[in-house]
Amino acid sequence: MNNLEIQTLTPVHIGSGQILKKNVDFIFYSNIHNYPIAIIDDSKFLAIIGEEKINKWLHCIEEKKDLRSEFSRELAKISLDQIAKRIIYSMTNPGRNELYEHIHNASLKPYIPGSSLKGAIRTALLSYLFRTEPSFFKKNFVLGMMKEKKYQKLNRKLITHFVADDEIVQNNKDIFRFLHVGDAIFDQTKAIFITTYSKSKIGWELKDNLSQWTECIPDGLSSHLRINFAKQIIEANKDKQIQELIKENIGKNYVYLYSSQLFQIINKHTHQLLKKELDFVKHEEIDDYYREQLQRILDQVADCKQNECILRVGKHNGYLFTTGGWQKELIDKPEYDNLINSISKRNYDNLPFPKTRRFANVGKPIGFVKLIIK
Repeated sequence: MNNLEIQTLTPVHIGSGQILKKNVDFIFYSNIHNYPIAIIDDSKFLAIIGEEKINKWLHCIEEKKDLRSEFSRELAKISLDQIAKRIIYSMTNPGRNELYEHIHNASLKPYIPGSSLKGAIRTALLSYLFRTEPSFFKKNFVLGMMKEKKYQKLNRKLITHFVADDEIVQNNKDIFRFLHVGDAIFDQTKAIFITTYSKSKIGWELKDNLSQWTECIPDGLSSHLRINFAKQIIEANKDKQIQELIKENIGKNYVYLYSSQLFQIINKHTHQLLKKELDFVKHEEIDDYYREQLQRILDQVADCKQNECILRVGKHNGYLFTTGGWQKELIDKPEYDNLINSISKRNYDNLPFPKTRRFANVGKPIGFVKLIIK
């Protein structure tokens, strides 16, 4: 397997599915430098306050009282490590009582799952095929529309991608089985306030009810992961005849999962979507820093070597990067409008879609990472 370095170019959030509650799951120290957040270890906390006060603790949780003030005597002389299973630093006081948790492994280390990276890679490849191979688009779009009718009967939303990737999945044999992506484990996270701006008829507005205090792997960190590309998996079997049988069985598209070709496809995909986003925001009254950050990442994509690629992964990465953004280019306008209406169930009334943008640290986009084959 290849040893890859992964660098976070902007903050990354992969949700654990848990929303941590203040004074239930964590204690927030707004009076200490860097605003530490102690994720409560129940056994440690109980050892500090004593079993005789467990009912008082439960009462505080039910009444949403401040644990620091209610147990000021017990907590006054201890360090954060004595009550916390881990500590996060916030750098800001957002005035929120909920924190969206980043996923951690059994050793309480934050990580980017290989499945998340593989999903983003899959989106990039499918988007590339839709744009470059008309027959692939037409065949899959027809199948997607068939699924759409089924979903309408069930009174559900239309499928977002119109993707039934039967040319990539043949006889239930998915070529992505020939791409093995490991987890990237990091050492730290930060609590970052993700602000949400939405365009209305009067311009861009801060949507405070949609903004979130979110635990992220911060930008500027590096880690390593292992990736096994299709060529390595196929050639792991030394029998040439078996290699050819595997290639024949899974079809021609396995070559897209060779490292050199795959990284080029990913960079083309990222470059195209960044360019599309920049073309959009240059006509909008939106944060200048956001434009600068998009341009910075676009320049980095252009400078990537053959063994490097830039990918967007995780939550808050936007509709275009989630779906590949090919729908508006390739679907007729009436069908595209039906898709948008089914997704949103709202009348956009000539507003752009998507009309919402999320930022970290005043205009910084979320989820960009760089992969480097060592």
